Amino acid sequence: MDDAVARIAEQKIREAQEQGEFEHLPGEGKPLDLLDLSLVPEELRVAFLALRNAGYLSEEAQLRKEVAQLEASLAASRDEAERLDLTRQLRDKSLRLAYISERWTKKPRFSKPRRRR
Repeated sequence: MDDAVARIAEQKIREAQEQGEFEHLPGEGKPLDLLDLSLVPEELRVAFLALRNAGYLSEEAQLRKEVAQLEASLAASRDEAERLDLTRQLRDKSLRLAYISERWTKKPRFSKPRRRR
């Protein structure tokens, strides 16, 4: 039965495409906003979205943005003193980003309780 439903759905989608029903929709040509909130605790999701929509970035997102900007500046720079300064800044930001990323991806380790003798 599921196979029949899938076939009907595919057929309806193809017909709509052929009739141009998917053309000129709002947001056409723009990237999808695929925000995964599965790692955000349920009680914090509304606040997270409100801050995000107001333009506030998490520390990790802000660091990623700064690292990308520093990399671009470093690639464009020809002054040796400036390149050294940019390299130092890039190293510092990259280390902080690695620390933050690791903190969120590391699973807590639980040790087996020792038996008392």
